[in-house]
Amino acid sequence: MPVALSELVEQYQPMLVAYARALMKGNSHAADDLVQESYVTACGRISEFREGADFGAWLRGIARLKAMEMWRKERRSELIQDPEILEGIEETFAAFDRPSASGSWKEEARERLSHCLSRLNEGLRALVCLIYQTGVEFRSACAELQLSEAAAYQRLSRARELLRQCVQKTHSEANSNE
Repeated sequence: MPVALSELVEQYQPMLVAYARALMKGNSHAADDLVQESYVTACGRISEFREGADFGAWLRGIARLKAMEMWRKERRSELIQDPEILEGIEETFAAFDRPSASGSWKEEARERLSHCLSRLNEGLRALVCLIYQTGVEFRSACAELQLSEAAAYQRLSRARELLRQCVQKTHSEANSNE
């Protein structure tokens, strides 16, 4: 793998893992497979990447297509297919594609997400943290929190929407202050 590509992979790894987990509804094994497939495809198609284009968006596009391909092959129920949820996930991750004046997008992303997570109620925060921060499988998280899968999906959907709104708001506020 060329040095520049390996640096990009290292830089975008946390974003892609989080994005894959969001697409695969917290199933860490399916998300890991998706990340690996996405990088393999990105390496094979790096010549198609337009210089100056948004690498994060390009990589997420590959991941989204790979997720759909995986779902079609395996009829996975873990894949999020709701266009509104997909759009919300994409908007949330796209907010971190642009470099900030204050430092790296990773630090900015951590700070915003940490702030926004702290604003969620305890039930939503616990579910999000279990699945996305500690990597607990979705069904295990449901059992640990004594939630039905339907209730957990509903809570995750609500939490993602609240996080998306909060991140967008903090991003807009930060941009208006620059």
